[in-house]
Amino acid sequence: MSPGSHLLASWLLANSAPIERRERRIVTLTGLVPDLDGIGWFIDHAKQLFGSSSDYYLQYHHLLAHNIVASFVIAAAAAILVTQKRTMVFLLALFAVHLHFVCDVAGSQGPDGYQWPIYYFSPFDMKTEWVWSGQWELDAWQNITITLAMLTVAISMGWRQRYSFVEVISVWLDREFFKMLDRYGYLKPSARE
Repeated sequence: MSPGSHLLASWLLANSAPIERRERRIVTLTGLVPDLDGIGWFIDHAKQLFGSSSDYYLQYHHLLAHNIVASFVIAAAAAILVTQKRTMVFLLALFAVHLHFVCDVAGSQGPDGYQWPIYYFSPFDMKTEWVWSGQWELDAWQNITITLAMLTVAISMGWRQRYSFVEVISVWLDREFFKMLDRYGYLKPSARE
């Protein structure tokens, strides 16, 4: 799935628990962290600009941060970054990372038909792969439908709560957006309290 889809899925997960904004943002971001192992894409493209080549993206994406060790490291880091509800944040972050893995196994097939496996037990076992023969392409209708459904739910939740997934990027922008909606009368009186 795309990073935007992972963001929505993780934000919805974070909103399923009674945690504050800081914790919500951290849990949401943990759902994106596994894709840091895709940094090789930028390196590969930069090398192409200078007439060289490499395959860091294909070599390391879904390998370095898409495994059991990385999932616990990411969840532990999330718990360390918060000051309250550490156990809940740890568990939510662990779930967010695994949700990322499941989404990737379901919908990350390349346009060339390559199915991205996840070596979940890496670095201990490099032979066992998580892969699904029905994996759909990144831009397939299934991914688009799921993302639109998550977006609809997120917008509906945001409308009721007066904060949205935009808070992950900018708390100020999120607040200003809802102030504007309130100013022009788009929020129901009950939502203003």
